[in-house]
Amino acid sequence: MIHDKLIDRFHKLFDHIVDYAAFIAGIVLGLVTVLVCADIVMRYFFNKPIQGALESSEYGLLFLTLLAAAWLLKKNKHVRMELLLHKLKPVTQAYVNGITSVLCVLICGFITYYGVLVVIDRFQTGHRLTTTLEPLSYPLMSIIPLCFFLLIIQFIISAYGYFREAKGLGKNHQQGNPTQ
Repeated sequence: MIHDKLIDRFHKLFDHIVDYAAFIAGIVLGLVTVLVCADIVMRYFFNKPIQGALESSEYGLLFLTLLAAAWLLKKNKHVRMELLLHKLKPVTQAYVNGITSVLCVLICGFITYYGVLVVIDRFQTGHRLTTTLEPLSYPLMSIIPLCFFLLIIQFIISAYGYFREAKGLGKNHQQGNPTQ
């Protein structure tokens, strides 16, 4: 079907985008590591700290965390509470995961929407952060709605997968499959 081919193409494209974002997060992690180490050396051995190193590493931590979030969700490596979930039947687990993913879509949608409003406001006002480097705030803040939008899409993909899984498990259970 054309519909399935379009979904597959979109899914592959989105996977590449998420993988690229995670790659950039890895680069940012490396840069932050080098910056912090260089600042330590400069501070303690030469008594000349790198101006803005702490501030820049804080921005880097924000970027790498958000850039890697959708990739971690895609790989199912994010933090989750599984204490009660493991006590449920597999079909119920799939439904609970699907419902949780839908709730996360709504929460990420809320954060994305308000993040966009804040970024637009900061852009229009030319707001600067009151820190050592005094950067414009909108380029730094734009990572929030961008990455939460990626999370929306990944949570939709996850929810779709969980509901498909639950439907398949439900069919197996109805057919008397003893593995369930």
